[in-house]
Amino acid sequence: MTNEYQHFISKCLLKHFKDKGKPIYKYENNIWTFHNIEKTGGENQFYGSPNCSIENTFSVIENYFSAIYKHSYLDKKDEAYMKLFILLSANRSPSKNIILSKVYKNYNDQLLRYHSRDDIVSYLDYKFKEEDRFLSSLDDDPEMKKIVDAFPNSFDDSDEEKIFPSMASTLLKLLPKFSSFFRIQVFESTHDLIIGETPALSVNLDTNEVKTNGEEAGLLEENILYWLPLASNKVAFMYKPPNIKPAKNRELRKEDADILNYFQTKKSPYFYSRSMEIEIPDLPVDFNWVKHFNFIFAYKDIFNIYRQ
Repeated sequence: MTNEYQHFISKCLLKHFKDKGKPIYKYENNIWTFHNIEKTGGENQFYGSPNCSIENTFSVIENYFSAIYKHSYLDKKDEAYMKLFILLSANRSPSKNIILSKVYKNYNDQLLRYHSRDDIVSYLDYKFKEEDRFLSSLDDDPEMKKIVDAFPNSFDDSDEEKIFPSMASTLLKLLPKFSSFFRIQVFESTHDLIIGETPALSVNLDTNEVKTNGEEAGLLEENILYWLPLASNKVAFMYKPPNIKPAKNRELRKEDADILNYFQTKKSPYFYSRSMEIEIPDLPVDFNWVKHFNFIFAYKDIFNIYRQ
C-alpha cells in the first residue's frame, strides 16, 4: 500500500502559526524543533487508507474554512462550516484517539463482564431508538443539514481501530439538530496564540471546568463554550447564546491569550508556535473562567459560579 501523509491538524491552520518564509516551531518534551507544515501535524495513513472518504470530507471543510478565514462577517453558511471545523478539531488527533479507545474498551469490558451479548445488543438497540426519537423531535438547522447531507453517512473505508471516524460520523448526524443552538464569535489578539495537537477545547461554564482529559463539554448542556485558535493572532469561540453576549470589536488581553495557551498545553502533548519566544505562565490563583473572561463575554444571566 502506498503511504500517504494525512494531517490531523489542518495545514490551513498550521500555516497561520508561522511567519512567511519561515518554519513552524514545535515544542515537545521540553525541546523546540522546527518543521515544514507539509510534514508535521500528521501521520502516514492516519485514517487507515489513502484518499479515504473521511479525508476527502475534511478537504471540503478545510477548503471552505480557508476561504472564510479572513472574513470580517460570517453569514449562516460560514458559521455552519466554522462549527463543523471546531467540533471535528476537538476529536481529531492521535492522543484523543488513544484516550477514547481506552474509555470505550473499559466500558465494553465492564458490559461484557456483567451482561450477556444478547442483553447488550438489546440494550443498545433500545438506546439507539430512544436517541432517534429524541433527535426527530428537534428541528434541523437547514444550512447545516444542507452541508452535512453532501457528506457520506459513514466512513467505513477508514481504520476501524480508530475512534475518530465513528466519532466524526456521529457528530455529522447530530450537528444539524444542535447547530442552531450555537453562535460564533471571532476575536483578534496582539499577543501570540499557540495551537496544540488537539486544538479545539471546551469548557463547562457552570462548573468552571475546561475539558483536557479526553472528554468534551458536549452539545446538550446550556452553558458551554468551545474555542479554536485560528491563527497566532485570532481565535474563534462557539457558544450557546442564552447567557453569553460577546463584546464586539474587542481584542484579547495578554492574560486572555495566556489562559488560552495554558489550556492548549494541558489538552495536547505538544504545541506549535510562530516563534520559540512564547512564554506560558500558570493559571492565576483561584482562576474562574466566567469572572476572568467577562471582559470579552458579557454573561447576562449571572451564574452561581459568578455570584460566589
